[in-house]
This record gives sequence, structure tokens and C-alpha cells, in this order.
Amino acid sequence: MARLREDLAPVFIIGANRSGTSVVSSIFSQHPDLEGLYESRPVSRSDAAGHAIGFAESMHVWKTLRPDYSQQEVRQQRPLWALPEYLSEVYRSQANSDRERFQLAWDIESLRRSDRRPLLKDHFNMLRIGLIADILPRARFILVSRRFGNFAERAIHKWTHDGSGTKLRIDDPRVGLHWHLVNLIARYDLEAYAQGRYTEVWLHQLHESETSAQNALGSAAERIGLSPFEFDCEELAPNWDKPHQAHSPVGELVFDEIQAIVELERTIITAVASTVGHEER
Repeated sequence: MARLREDLAPVFIIGANRSGTSVVSSIFSQHPDLEGLYESRPVSRSDAAGHAIGFAESMHVWKTLRPDYSQQEVRQQRPLWALPEYLSEVYRSQANSDRERFQLAWDIESLRRSDRRPLLKDHFNMLRIGLIADILPRARFILVSRRFGNFAERAIHKWTHDGSGTKLRIDDPRVGLHWHLVNLIARYDLEAYAQGRYTEVWLHQLHESETSAQNALGSAAERIGLSPFEFDCEELAPNWDKPHQAHSPVGELVFDEIQAIVELERTIITAVASTVGHEER
């Protein structure tokens, strides 16, 4: 376990479903420093309505952590896995034992076929940041974000027409709660457990132009310690000719203060601990 913790430095691409994690994973798998641990080839594909279908998936790596979808299916809410009633099935902040810690690290090590850094994409890892940091302190994270308005429009359209029976009701809106909860928890945990070891890519930056996409991807690669590399962004090209849409930051500003909140919490804990220690002496 000590060797794995010292040697393994995987990169985890995380993000809510429908946020662009598949295409970002596919593009990053080009990097010569990385080895994508995927179930199948990282080739993009779309459904009949033009929505991307998840690809470049690494959900086979930690099968023991897969959640039970039975309740979501009964309630016809399967895509909304971050709602409060389901969080306890997915959220993990640490390993249960040294045995589990070793097994989860070995699950990654055993799939490697080169000495390059493993690259993994599983959207449930968005709620396992503490667990991953506990197991592999050299892990790095790329958070893929999508503006809420755009996310809601595309996700609701897909889930209404994808044939999976998802029930979306105007008197019980839940898509926004799912998006806000999973992003809030992930952003908080990135600061709490992986401070200085993560970066963020916004999907709209990749869709603006080739220059914008290269800048965003290159900056993200640099921040997690990858060597300079010019990515082939052909997968993104269809979006560059689309007209620019006005944007209203609905719900996104709520995340701006997370760094300050976590830092204040750490300061108070340190101060209280110091006071307790002084009183004991």
C-alpha cells in the first residue's frame, strides 16, 4: 500500500452527468503522460436526438462501489443520483479499512498497461473525492462544469426523450437540486481534501472557439502537472460555428465563496484546538 500511495498519481475527470466529462476525457486521453483506463475506446457517439451518449467510461474500475439504482428506477429518477434521498448510497469520504484501501488502489494498478498516469472518468467519483484522497494522496482532479441554464435545457430534453422512462414533473422539479447538490459537494470536497490538486474546465470555454478550447485544456493540464501538449480538438469543432448565446449565471454564483468558507473553517478549528491545548496545559 505504501508503494501504491507513493507511485500512483492518477487523474480523475469528474463532473455531473450531461456536463461534458466524456468529451473532456476523450481529449485528455490523447496526452502522452496519460493512459485512459476505459471500458471501451474513447470514441464519441450520439443518440438520434443529437445528445452525446456517455463514452470514455471507467465505471468498471470500482464495481464494488456501484450504487443500487432500484429506488431511482421505481421513482423514475435514475439520472438524478445526487438527490438527497440517494446521496448516502454514493457519497464516500474515506476507506472503511486498510483492506478496502488497498483493494481500491490495486483495482487501478492492475488495469495499467504502461508507466503513464492512469486517467479515469466516472461521474460517481464526484462524490468520492475524500475517499480518493484518502487512498491516493497524489491523485489529481479535473472538474468539468457546465452552466446551469444550458445543463438544464439539454439534460431535461434528453431525459424526456431517451426512452428510459424518466419522470420529470413541473410540480416536482428536481433537476436543479441534483445539479446544485452534486456540484456544491464536489467543490467543497475538492477544497477540503484536494486543495491545490485540482483544476476546472468549463464546457462553454471549449465550445467558444479552437483558441479558447486549447487555452482551457492547456491551462488545466499545466495545473495538474502534465507536460505541455497541443490537443486535437476536432470533436469540439461542430460547436465553434454555432451562434453565441446570452448567459445568465443562474445558480452558479453560489459556488464562489466555497474556498473562503473552507479556509475560515480551518482557521477556526486551528484556533479552537490551540485554545484547548493551552487550557489542558
